[in-house]
Order: sequence, then structure tokens, then C-alpha cells
Amino acid sequence: MAVVWQNTLDGSDGVAVTTTNSADHGDALAAVNGTVVYDTSWSAAGSASILLGGPGVGSFNGVEPPDWPTGTTAWRMYLRVASDDALDIAMSPDTGSIMAATVRGNGDLDHPGGTETGVLPTDGSAFRLEILVDGTAWTVQAYVTDPDGTTPDVDATGTLASAPSGDWSAFIEDYSAGGVHADEMVITDTAAPVGPVAPPPATITTDNTLTGADGAAVTDATLAASAQTGTVTVSDANNTGTGLSPQAAYSDTQQVFSGQTMVRLWQCNHRDGTTRDDGLSAGPQPKLAFSIPGAPWAIRFYAYFPAGWNTWNEQYDDLFNERCWLVRLGDYALTVYETGSGNIGFRMQPLDLDAAGVNVSLGGSAHALNDELIRVEVLCDGTDTTIYTYLGQDESTPRTATLAGFAPSADANNLTGYPFTFGSYLPYGNGSFDQRVADYQQKLIDQGYPAPEWGADGFYGDEMAGQWDAYAADVGLDSLVGTFGAGGGAGAEILRAIDVDRSTARVSGSSLPTSVYVGYLAVADTAALIGPAEEPSDGVVVSPAGGIVLGGTAQASRNARPASSGGIVLGGSASPRKHVTVSASGGITLGGAAAASKSTTIGASGGIVLGGGVDTEQGTTLFIDYGAGHVSDPFEPIDDDQHIRNDVEVKREGGSSARHVQETGPLSVLPPPDGVGVYDESVTLNVADDDQLADQAAWRVHLGTVDEARYPQVRVDLSNKSFLVDDVTSRDSGDWLRVINPPEWLPPRDIDLLIQGYTETISVFTWNIVFNASDAAAYTVGEVYAPATIGGPDRADTSGSRLWTDITAGQASFDVEVYDGPPWIASAALPGEFPFDIRVGGEVMTVTAAAAPLGDLQEFTVVRSVNGISKPHTEGTAVELAAPAVVAL
Repeated sequence: MAVVWQNTLDGSDGVAVTTTNSADHGDALAAVNGTVVYDTSWSAAGSASILLGGPGVGSFNGVEPPDWPTGTTAWRMYLRVASDDALDIAMSPDTGSIMAATVRGNGDLDHPGGTETGVLPTDGSAFRLEILVDGTAWTVQAYVTDPDGTTPDVDATGTLASAPSGDWSAFIEDYSAGGVHADEMVITDTAAPVGPVAPPPATITTDNTLTGADGAAVTDATLAASAQTGTVTVSDANNTGTGLSPQAAYSDTQQVFSGQTMVRLWQCNHRDGTTRDDGLSAGPQPKLAFSIPGAPWAIRFYAYFPAGWNTWNEQYDDLFNERCWLVRLGDYALTVYETGSGNIGFRMQPLDLDAAGVNVSLGGSAHALNDELIRVEVLCDGTDTTIYTYLGQDESTPRTATLAGFAPSADANNLTGYPFTFGSYLPYGNGSFDQRVADYQQKLIDQGYPAPEWGADGFYGDEMAGQWDAYAADVGLDSLVGTFGAGGGAGAEILRAIDVDRSTARVSGSSLPTSVYVGYLAVADTAALIGPAEEPSDGVVVSPAGGIVLGGTAQASRNARPASSGGIVLGGSASPRKHVTVSASGGITLGGAAAASKSTTIGASGGIVLGGGVDTEQGTTLFIDYGAGHVSDPFEPIDDDQHIRNDVEVKREGGSSARHVQETGPLSVLPPPDGVGVYDESVTLNVADDDQLADQAAWRVHLGTVDEARYPQVRVDLSNKSFLVDDVTSRDSGDWLRVINPPEWLPPRDIDLLIQGYTETISVFTWNIVFNASDAAAYTVGEVYAPATIGGPDRADTSGSRLWTDITAGQASFDVEVYDGPPWIASAALPGEFPFDIRVGGEVMTVTAAAAPLGDLQEFTVVRSVNGISKPHTEGTAVELAAPAVVAL
């Protein structure tokens, strides 16, 4: 089937349809007759339809597509025909029988003979019409019950009097004054139904793995780190002062995928409010908030309910009423419970826990709830809501429920995992002794809310109402204060609060509910199943000992940095983008048609493993491991002044000049020992204008004052190292070369070099490549908005800082005086920017915390000897970033 003409018939509301503007929405119309306008009041798909005629407008308003080659053909359109109008449709070949039909708003379909079944809508509702013509017969089909379905409600067929030849022409026009809407027209070259409009591809608006380091608190920052798209935030997760924080934490106790964590939601004593300031109460339930677009929408997440989550409360034994407020959707929440047969059940609960929930009729395949990983999917098309639950990654046997006519608002959405007991209500003024009333009176007394007049007598009166008021105010349930007296009572919210209160558990020794675990949250803008989460093999950062694994066409995004011993594994046509780095002993493995992009780097003992049709672009770092014998002797630094330039003048041909002088530091123009004396240079450049001269001079001084030893040559013997051949021979001038695991007599850090050229010598028994190199430190420059790393070059240095007092070797905290410029950042204000590396007298230290300034002083807490140097330092020694940002030319 080939499409010969199509148009979505979208347009701005009320604008007249023309042959010109119709081309903005597909293939242009050939003609427009009478009054035809774009109308946004209805559309089968997209944003609008066209209205032919309408109230107050005469009849015979229509449109014509252009002629198309004859033969078999089909014409699809969506229609809404007013009850007092009709639509004439005609398809005419140059010669042969004309196919004509009239679609009437009273339910009739007029056509040239043949047979007919079914009735068209009489209420102006929408339907899909398909007209099929082959060389001998015609068919008209109307899809009324389900315009996007596969079964027509009206089917009319007939025989052509004579075979068509030449080009087809066609038109539609309304017959009366009521008006006809038409939309989404397609003409094909095959006498078969075109089918419904393809639904627009779903857009995933939120996608978050909800994974993090085992035991770590869930924060907005950690949620941002696990986000693929969209934003998830956490609230009430770390109640300080309770001794029980964090309330939301990552845990590998339960996992969606092996080696990953889920978010553990601790069971706290109410949904909202404040924490009781007694050092014991767990406070409000932690919440993971996310946004849902306007209908249609879908959400998907995983949940795990440990065995016994609903049997903790000795007050009740009806598991049907033990429910978990799992995910809030506007003014309702999806709650789950265990049925009498041990399977999952669910309903929609209003915000009031004592209100009757929206019952659902369960369908599909029953499955267990407790001690199972459940995948939950909720779909809403704006009218109905459908719920699906699956065991894990299953896609074929869901438990289902459809809530017809129920569409929750999407203005407050969060994952909570809050268990409560439905129907656990104590009415005020019970006329006889009630043991449950007595039990709760005793709980209140144990909590410090006395009942001096009646005690725990089992009768709910004003004294107990006062106890509830005081307790509710203390635990943050202010909205309930005043509701416990005459005409009211204690409902599920307040009873749940005191049942789960850690203070109550401490006093009474009662049990507490187990945590609920959630993971892999996704939201889409269509009412269709999102499906199982993909196992982390496509650009997912995994646990600290892991790495980034990419497959298919996946890409590691800019500045992706897996920690510890991880690596990046690429397969298919995957490629890491610019500046992908892997720390520690990681590496990059490329396979298939994968390509490592410019400036891809791997740290420590890692490397690039190439396979298949892999290509590495210029700029990819080459790793040579001295400790593994990759480097041939001689390999030694040269500490000379060959490249020193500390006083540079730059001239422009026919223009002005600029000069830059390095006046401080070990390679400055100061006489020894404060500097090295003057090393001057004057160059003439062909630059665009004089404004560039100062930058050119400063850059040349920067290159000429790098205080590092030179390694002018790096020799590699490939005759007995075939595993290095592809990596080494693909290098060229300008590529990055890193020598790792250097000799013990050199500083214990990697040696970064820039390849300036090379000599390759091949004989019968030898294959030597000698790289001519220069120090690469000068070319490590900062990036604006790049994530600041511990030792990275993306932080601006201070203007002047020094030690306030002498420090000993190994001293882990000391005061730094900021004598020029702004202070250092403080860890309390910007915790996400820590740690970072500083250099003090040649020793590199990692700053893990910095106090707020006290006058000119700030206290630093550090890890010493990061670069293998550990020594005492004297008062006044400069304190600088180990790798300050350098602005590139």
C-alpha cells in the first residue's frame, strides 16, 4: 500500500481553508468550494479538523484532493455529520463508473446499489469512513463503535458498472446547513482499509531509575543523578533529630535488576505534617514527587511489599482493610491490599482515609502481593482509568481493573507507600465499654497525654477528645484538631499515627510496619502501557564497582563518570560522546561499529579495548602502562629550560603589539630563587585585529610556564606487544598520551603528554614507535557549566590564600587565611560541590569540608597525601586549587 495523497487538515481555529494553507498540513488540496474553515472544537487526531458549512451557512461547501493515477484505490477520512446535514462523496475516473455515496446525519448511507449492513451515527458522533475501489467493485465501511478499531459497524458493497481508467478525481461537500466535520484524509493505491490514524509516539516525560548508593539518603541531588529525563523530588525523607533518619534511603535488600538498589520508604506515622520534637517520632511519610502531563497519561513503577507488611498491627486481623496508600494521583491515591486468597487487590482512595474508596472490578490474572516485585502501570485517557499490575518483567498476565468515567486530576502526585487501616474509626460518645477505646486511651497516656479524671476507662468522652487534640497538634496533624469531640471521632489518620509512632513502639513494645520499596519510575504522555524497564545496558550508571554499559545505538552522555573500578562497555553502533571519563581501574570496551569520540579518556589502569569495526576519532587518549612493560627505555624526565617563556611580546603585521609577563611563581621573571629570570620572546602573528594580541601573549606565557618536567620521547616496541598494535598505530599528532603506573622513582601520578609527532622504524625483528611529546597539562582547560570534579579543571581558583599557622605531616584540619579576593565555598551551603583537590607546598590534598568564613579564616578538613607527598608546611604557604580552571585561547 502506497499513500498517493494525505492531509491532517489541521489549522488555526476559524481560518478559512485554502489550497495554499492546506499544504502546511500535508499534500495540498486541489480546490476549496464555498465556506470551509479550520475548527479546533473537534479533531480525530492532531489539533483541528475542517468544517464544511455549518449553521447559518448555505449548502454545497466542499474540498477536492488533486487527481491521482487510476487503478485500485482507497480513501479514508474521519467524519462528524450533524443530524440535519449530509455529506456527498464522489470518486470519478476519467472513464468508467463513478463511485458516489451520501453519508447522512440521520443514520442512512446512500450508495449506488449493492448491499448494506449497519447504521451510521444519528447524534453527530465521530466515525471513520473507508471507501475502497478495485477494478470491478466498491466497498464503503464505517467504524462507529470504535473509530480506531478493526471491525466496521456499517459495511456496504457493490459492483462497478464499468472498469475505471485514467486518473481519479474526487470531492466531498455538505448537502445541507447543519455542518460536517472532516479530518485526517488519506488516499492510497490499494483497495484495502487504510486503517486508523497512528497514535502519536509517546513521550517519556519522567524516567528515573530511583537507584543510588546502598544505605545513602535519598535527596533531590541523588534523584537528579539517577534521572534519565524529568524531575523527581523527595520530601520528608530525612527527619533530623529523630535518631531514625534517613526515612527514605537506597537499599539493595530488594532489587529490580541485579546489583541495583531501590528506594526504601520507611513507615512513618502520618502522611503530612511536622515531626514531633521528642527525638523519637518518625514524623511524616517520605514522598517522591513527580509531574504528570494533562490527559492522556501513563505512569509505571515497581514496588515491593515484604511479607508481613500488613500484619504488624495487633489491633486488627482483617487483611482486607489493611491497605497501602501507594501512589497519590491528585485527589485520590491508588491503594493496594491483600485479598482473602492472598492476591493483590486495589482501589482508588480519596484523600480522606475514612471516606469510601472507588471500588474496582478486578480482571485478568490473579497474582500474589506480598514478597513479590510488582510492576504497576496506571493509564488515563481523560475519561477512564485502567490499572495493570504484573509480577516483575512479565508482560502477558496482568491483574487489571478499569474505572469507567473516573479520571483523577494530576496536580499532586507522589510515591508514598503509606499503610493504614481502612474503617478503623472510634466514634465519640460510645455508650458502653469498648476495649479498643481503652487501648488507645492507654497509648495516649503512655505518650504523655494524661487522662486524670477517667483514665483508660474504655469510654470515649471529652477527656479523650482533648487527648487526641493535644496529640494531633504535637505530631503535625493540625487539620484534625477539633474534630475529635461531639459529632466526630478518631479516624484512620490519627489512629494510624499513634499506632506507628516510634514513641508508642518504645513504650509498649509493639511491632512496627515494614518498609515498602519502589524503583524505576516513568511517566508518559499517552494512555498506553509503558512496559518493563530496560535492564541497565544502555547508558546507565551502575553501582560503584560497576561501570557504564552501552548497547545498540546508546551513547554515554557528556561528562559521564562511573566511579571506582567501573568501565564503559560499548556494543553495536554505540559511542561515548565528548569528554567521557572513567575513573580508577575502569576502561572503555568498544565492539561492533562503535566509535570513541574525541577526548574520550579512561583513568588509572584502564584502557581502550577495540573490536569489530571500531574507529577511534582524533583526540582519543592512548594509554601506555609503564608498570606492565609497555614503555621501552630510556624513559626519563628532562628538567630543563628549553620551553620556558615568561615574557612574551606579540605583534600584528601592520598593527599594534601586546606584552604579557609572568611576575610571580617559580617560573616567573624574578631572579632565582624566587623565579628563573627573564626568558623573553617576540613573535609576529597574522591575527584579525589588535584586540587578540593580549590573549595571544598571555596564552604563550601560560604554555611557557608549566612547572613540569619534560618527557620528550616515549618509545614503544611493538614487535612483542601485538595487543598494542591497533591502539598505538592509530595515534597521530595532537592526540593525548597518558603513561600510567610510572617508575617508582617518579611522583606517583599519571603522566599526561601531547603527541607532537612520531618516528616509526620497522625491520625484520623490530617495530619501534617513538613519540615526540610535550607536557599536556597546559592544554587541560576548564569548561563553562561542566560538572566540577574532585581534581578536574573546572573550578576557578581564589585570588590569594595561605596557611594561617604551621601544620604537621598528616594533620587533617587547619585554618586557611584568605588575604585577597572572595572566600572559598562552604560545605554547609554547597555540599554538592565537595570534595575538591588543593595543592599546598607541592602536596595535593582533598578538601572534604570547609567551614563558613570567620573573618578572613576558614577551617578546612582534608585527606592528605593524595599525590604521594606528605610533609609539614609552614605558616604562609600558598593554598591553591590543585587543578584550577584555565581559560583556553
